[in-house]
This record gives sequence, C-alpha cells and structure tokens, in this order.
Amino acid sequence: MIKLKKPIAVWLAATALLLTAGCGKDGNLTHKEQTKTASSAMINKTTLVCGTMALSDELKDAVITFNKTNMEYQIVLRDYGEEEDPVTKMNADIAAGNAPDIIDLVNIPVEQYAAKGLLEDLTPYFEKDSELAIEDVIDSVLEGMKTDGKLYYVAPRYTIWTLGGHARDVGDGNGWNFAECKSLLEQQEDDVRPFYYENKSDILYSILGNGLTDFVDWQTGECSFDSEEFRDILELCNKGSDEKTDYSRDGIRMIQEGKILFIEGQITLHEVFEQEKLYGEDINYIGYPNKEKMGSYFQFDTRIGMYSKSKGKAGAWEFIRTFMTKEYQGKQMKNSETPTRQDCLDMVIRALTTTERYTDEFGRIITPQSGSMGYENGTEIEITPITQKQVDKYCSLLNHTRKSGGSDSTMMRIIMEEVKPYFEGEKSLEQTTEIMQKRIRTYVNENRF
Repeated sequence: MIKLKKPIAVWLAATALLLTAGCGKDGNLTHKEQTKTASSAMINKTTLVCGTMALSDELKDAVITFNKTNMEYQIVLRDYGEEEDPVTKMNADIAAGNAPDIIDLVNIPVEQYAAKGLLEDLTPYFEKDSELAIEDVIDSVLEGMKTDGKLYYVAPRYTIWTLGGHARDVGDGNGWNFAECKSLLEQQEDDVRPFYYENKSDILYSILGNGLTDFVDWQTGECSFDSEEFRDILELCNKGSDEKTDYSRDGIRMIQEGKILFIEGQITLHEVFEQEKLYGEDINYIGYPNKEKMGSYFQFDTRIGMYSKSKGKAGAWEFIRTFMTKEYQGKQMKNSETPTRQDCLDMVIRALTTTERYTDEFGRIITPQSGSMGYENGTEIEITPITQKQVDKYCSLLNHTRKSGGSDSTMMRIIMEEVKPYFEGEKSLEQTTEIMQKRIRTYVNENRF
C-alpha cells in the first residue's frame, strides 16, 4: 500500500521517546557466518534451529543475546531468504523431517500452516510460565494474534492498518458495510474520489492488502470470492481509472479540500496527532467496509512461533518468551510501532502525553514533545504533547480492532489475472467471480494438508 506524501522533515526537536539502536553488525550474516557464529559457543548446549524467510536485525540480535546469556540452549539461524524459493524450501525441510524448531512467521501464511498442524499453540506455555501471563497482552491485540482461537505466535509490537475520513462523511461509528460506503460515494460530486489512487488495480490492492484472508477458511477449505461482499469490492474498484495514478498530485491538499474522502494507512498515536493537525479533529477511523463492520487490521513486523513437532519445545519457549517480557518491549519502544503488552503501552502513552520532564523506570530521560514537522507542499504543524482526547480516539480504534491483516501472493495473483477482463469490459462481474472462486478454492484445498 502507498501512504500519501511523507513529510520532508521529521521532529525538529527531541521527541518523548528514546529509540534503541540495533546491536548487531551492519547487514545480514550469510548462512555460513550464522552457523559459524553460533557454533563457537555450542559446547554442552542443546542446539535449536530458528528458520526465517527474511532475517531482520531484531531477530539476529535476539539470537545473539540469547546465545550469550542462556546456559542450556543454543540457537542457529537458518535463513531461507537466501534460497531461490524460500517457502518451497522450508516446506521441503518440514516434509523431510528437518523443520526449524522456531519459525519466524513473517511472510508465511499462518492460517495455512495452522490448518496443517505445523504450529504449536503457545497458550499453555504462558499458563505455565512463572513470570509471564497471557493477561499481560493487550486484549484486542491478543485476539488479533489468534487463529481459530489458538495463539500460534507472539509479537512484541504492532501497528493498525485502517481507513478513516471526516465524521461528516463516514459517520462516527466503529465500522460500516459496503451498502453504507456505496451510499456515501453516490452522494459525491464528480470531482471527488474515494482514494488518492485512481487506478482500478491500485484500489483493489489497497482494499485487499489486509483483508484477503477474510474470504478464506483454511480449516474447512471454504472460500467466498463469489459472495456479494467481494462483488461489491470489485464494483467499487471498477469505478476507478485505467490510467496510472498521478503521484505528483498534492494528496494532503486534496484531502483538506474534500476532493479525497478517505485516509488510509498505518495508525499509531503519532498518526492520530498528525492527522488531526492536518485534517481536523473530526477524523474518524472507521475501517474498510465489510459485512462484519470490522475493517481495521493489526500488522506485526515480528511473529515468532514454534514447530509443533519440535523435540526442543522447552528451549524454544525460552527464546520465544523473551519477546514478551516487559524489559524487552519497554526498552524497544519506537515511534512507528506500539508494544503488545498493556503495561508497556501505558509507558508509551505517558511519554507522549507528558508536559513535564521525567525519568522512566528504565532510566531514560523523557521530555515533552516539541518542535515542528514540515511537508513537501509547504504545510507545517507544531509538535506538542498528545492530548487525552487523542489517546481516547486511538484506544477506541485499538479496542475495536480484532483481526490481523493477511494476504497470499498466489491468491492475489489469481485475482489480478481474472479481474483484468472485467476491468476492461470483456467479462461480467458474475463470470469473473465464478472463475476466481473455482481457482482459489482449488488452490486452498490442494494446500490445506
């Protein structure tokens, strides 16, 4: 997805949060280097394998720290991102009995792996842990992490992806359906459009970027790409243009002037503050329209799970649990993301709302937000402490978000292949969705077990 024009200047004075820098080397280690680094301390330790599709600095640093401090277990990283087809290679290792004990589930279809029984439910491990409790996790975030009621991974931070607009247009509710959305669009003048993008395919990618898996049940194999709701999505997209989106247009100004109805993207407390300054205090994050009226989605940039048949589950949990401790999340606070623990979220809120300097429990000096922020079109806003009203607006969005965003490259490819004739007027909507339904159902059922 594409956010509207990013600011050319960031905070010009110190913000309330102090960011922590990564402690690893610059750049990713090769597979051989990872193995060599780990092997130097393997004596008398049980070795576990952590598999990842895209090795992040955070995961690399967490493994290095764990290996230095844990006296019983040693973790070796297996970076599938070095393979030509990472997912196929990991699946082959699993089939051959060579699965990683710990799996970084970023870029991996969790619902598909869960349906195959490949992932361990982590709920019992929280229940047996003497220091962690599942109640430490923010209630709505915990619900968003779960798949079919089970917790297959943990995540130290989250963002929320949603759609917002002026309350005078979208109302002040917490969700809406496509009938309500279509009613709003039908009332608009010809020079008003819903999104910054004009291109039909861009709009479709935007809407399905997080909600694609809403139309699939991996447990049963049922799909609903021929449903009225999915047809509503395609009809909405078909009202766009066949031309490429003109990204030189001033999106901020167009929203301010009411020429673009919807604001979309990731929302944190910072975005609530920023967008109210830019567009007015009546911005309401209503979410994308759908039949459940729950169109906001959690995104997790780190998702750590356990292989269900691992022989080192106790050691795997020793590593996985570190991401959910107060010390880890409290020290990793970032402006662009929010910790998944309630007590750490409370720390973030206090830091962003404070009007007085103080020292937090980790010894960091927190100062009130101040300065200014500039944008390419010349707009500038003053940076001040976040208000309680803005906190309440963000917490309302947080409490009404219950799902994690999910997509699937194969399903998206099928959709984009089959929607093209419809967008070009060569096939009817019914023909298009019927073909999509058959193709995606076949794909899902071939990959469930």
